[in-house]
Amino acid sequence: MVGLALLALNAELRLNFGDIYTLLCAIALSFHIVLIGYYVSNIDPVALATFQIGIVAALGVICGLVFEVMPTSFEHDMYVAMAITSIPGTALGFLIQNTMQRYVTTTRTAIIFLLEPVFAWIGAYFMLGEILTQKQMVGCMLIIAGILISELRVFEKKKVFKEA
Repeated sequence: MVGLALLALNAELRLNFGDIYTLLCAIALSFHIVLIGYYVSNIDPVALATFQIGIVAALGVICGLVFEVMPTSFEHDMYVAMAITSIPGTALGFLIQNTMQRYVTTTRTAIIFLLEPVFAWIGAYFMLGEILTQKQMVGCMLIIAGILISELRVFEKKKVFKEA
């Protein structure tokens, strides 16, 4: 949490509405990972991904009709953006997660997702030329250190005596 806070919060380390939404999304993603881990062993991953995407699409259309002003026309760039975000970014992402989470524990899946902010920074660096501040670099290092500690079990007690 400290690493993510250093990476995401503003210079004064104060929360804004976007940070609160991000925290709520992280909590929702945690529930998602746990539920997928529970259900994926009994359900076909393709059917589960189709169900997930269908529900979100239906809710998105309903919320769009209620809360948004629909554009009168779409330009070519909009179709490209929809194709990129819907097919590889959503459909393949859910399908791969649902398929692979059968073979990986829920905890390990969560650890993999912890790398998302680090990969986001790497992408921002190479695509947009963004540079991390020292505070943000420390945040990335803390996230990576936490992952390494949990995966390498650095602080796990060694058994001195055999169990009877």
